[in-house]
Amino acid sequence: MPKRDAEHEAEHEAESAQPAREWSPGRKLYLSASLMCADPLRIGEEIRQLEDAGIDGLHIDIMDGHFVPNLALSLDLAAKVRQATRLPIDIHLMVDDPEDYVARLVGEHPHAIAFHLEPHVQAERLKATLQDHGVKTGLALTSLAEVDRIAAVAPDYVLCMSVPPGFAGQPFDENVYPLVEAIHGHYPALPIWIDGAINEHRAQRLWLCGGSGFVLGTSGLFRADRSYAESMATFAREVG
Repeated sequence: MPKRDAEHEAEHEAESAQPAREWSPGRKLYLSASLMCADPLRIGEEIRQLEDAGIDGLHIDIMDGHFVPNLALSLDLAAKVRQATRLPIDIHLMVDDPEDYVARLVGEHPHAIAFHLEPHVQAERLKATLQDHGVKTGLALTSLAEVDRIAAVAPDYVLCMSVPPGFAGQPFDENVYPLVEAIHGHYPALPIWIDGAINEHRAQRLWLCGGSGFVLGTSGLFRADRSYAESMATFAREVG
């Protein structure tokens, strides 16, 4: 994609100085770009192009190499992204000790942080920390068997995984459809986000199941056959 000229850069700086758009947790379509799928050598330019395309927010995956066998984006990168944009940032923690990571991330003013509820995780304490810093609490779920965890956390939103956590580019899991339907049936007012191998056709069906937020990676946004703006227009036309 072409580089910006000096005038365009000045316009971007002026836009970045404006308040972040309000996060829309209801049934309004919300699209978040997974930065794990962006070009790491030009992340700043990628963010500017995503802003220009009209993306609603940026999604950051943080892994510790233990909870999942991979390392993705880092705490340092989260801080750099926060300095580069005023867009809402949502973070998905795939770590053994989410409390330690939350304590280090809340100072970067993310809009939302989702974690997995494991037996050792102190959900009430985690949620209290997030609320104290004005950060939305998300609960990440991978299967129908975990739906009963929602009542224990009472999150602001749920993040349903439509691929196994840990790696980009994995095959889509059809079991996410009944998972989203079950959550929406029990908690009709609870915002449901879906993350993993999302294209406009899957998003359309997931919207009908009750989903409203979609994390977009290589299947829906970071594609060689169309620009970010074209992808955003396609989702706006096909979903919601």
